[in-house]
Amino acid sequence: MNLEIGKAEEYVDSLQESFPEIIKAVHSKRAAQAILEHHKKFLNQYKDKGYIDESDYNNLRNKLDKKMMNLMSINFNWKVPDFQFFVMEFPIFHSLEQE
Repeated sequence: MNLEIGKAEEYVDSLQESFPEIIKAVHSKRAAQAILEHHKKFLNQYKDKGYIDESDYNNLRNKLDKKMMNLMSINFNWKVPDFQFFVMEFPIFHSLEQE
């Protein structure tokens, strides 16, 4: 099992080296989602403690929800390599056949 884990880690490392723009985009989107989720929790805490009223909470929460929806609708423009590229680039795919 440790051998398989090692192979999986090597595969992920090779993907990061081969497709840095994809990895960067994924990390950026995850970071943005984490920040927005943190803002939601903070806003909920402020509402629960009575620091802001329901009207202000709803207004701010709607803005956060819109930002989250905009983030989810972002499409990344990258070209997925063809099957032959994967077979040549990553040894783990050598045993596969193209359909």
